[in-house]
Amino acid sequence: MRLSVVLVACALAGTASAQEQQSRKLFAPTVRAATDCAARAITSQGVKSSATDDQIKEAARRAFGGECRAEGARLVSEHDRLYGVGTGRAFVDGPYFADFPRAARVRMNAGGGLNVTVSKPLRCPDMLEIYEVQDAGRDLAAIERNELQRNPKSDADVIASFTARMDARLRQARHVMAGPVLEEFRRLPVAGMEACFPALRPVVEEARLVAVQIEAQRQELERQRAEAERQRMEAEQRRAEEQRLTDQRRAEELRLAELRRAEVQRAEDERRRAAEEEAARSRAEAQRAQDERLREERRPINVLKRLYAQYAYIKQCFEFRTGYIQIFISDTEFNRSRGAIKAIEMKLKGLDPSINTDQAWAEAAASINIVPDRGTCQLSLQTLMAAFQEIAPDAAAPKKDF
Repeated sequence: MRLSVVLVACALAGTASAQEQQSRKLFAPTVRAATDCAARAITSQGVKSSATDDQIKEAARRAFGGECRAEGARLVSEHDRLYGVGTGRAFVDGPYFADFPRAARVRMNAGGGLNVTVSKPLRCPDMLEIYEVQDAGRDLAAIERNELQRNPKSDADVIASFTARMDARLRQARHVMAGPVLEEFRRLPVAGMEACFPALRPVVEEARLVAVQIEAQRQELERQRAEAERQRMEAEQRRAEEQRLTDQRRAEELRLAELRRAEVQRAEDERRRAAEEEAARSRAEAQRAQDERLREERRPINVLKRLYAQYAYIKQCFEFRTGYIQIFISDTEFNRSRGAIKAIEMKLKGLDPSINTDQAWAEAAASINIVPDRGTCQLSLQTLMAAFQEIAPDAAAPKKDF
């Protein structure tokens, strides 16, 4: 099985001291995590592996200032912890960013799936130390921690749940190494889970602590339950006597309240009947007034006055724009309106011979006090022609001219 570049081997190069070797070994996962996050981020920004080093570095700075801020801060703080306070920023700005374009291109040109990198701590198979496997382990450990906070469970249940999730995650992976990694994981004993996945260890310890706390709480609840039962029995006797007295008082209150409700109901019914009768009278009076108004409006003299007013306004519209390019009423429209009002006048005069058309016209013309505009002019024309169709349909119908 061919594996990619081993960071531990690089850390051991040369004549570095044992302490330097250990520091590099501890620092390598943090470097990989930061580089992986930044590579994913710049890829999502549309940066290609063919971009220049400066373009890749600029995109990486944006990534570490945004979605990879936590990884970048961890890179600086971990270097400070391992190599001395104040060394982290110099490392990131110097050697790390100098090598970042190369490392980013390796990740961007990868075929997808698991990029095999190796870290070989003691007591754990090499393939389970691949960064992507460890990254998945951290993700799943975080899920287990969240579930533990919502629903406490034993350490064995945590390990079993983690094992099932990791097995499913590896089965779904499409990388060529996924199969061998899954086989190695399935051969791993339960006791080796915490050794191979350090992120799981604090979750398991928290589960054990939670189990102890739950047992202590159970015992305390049991004691409280016994004490509560004793107090309940004593209180039950007091409540029984109090309930008997309360029932007596309530029965008397209900009887008095029922008498009051009956009296209030009678008064309310009487008030409602009076209000309904008054409302009925008001509605009848309003209906009579409305009917009277409608009858008055439908009288031939009043209909003629309204239509005279419409025609007078149309005539004013026609004369107002005479000689202008933009007119409100055309010659054809004015002639149509004049023919319409003449037919309406004859029709209504036939219905009521007592109509004084001259007086009606004078009153209608005097009521016009609107400055003409095209919208109101056309609306008046439409109103007049509609009334023409309704009042004198025979005159409005087309005549046979052939």
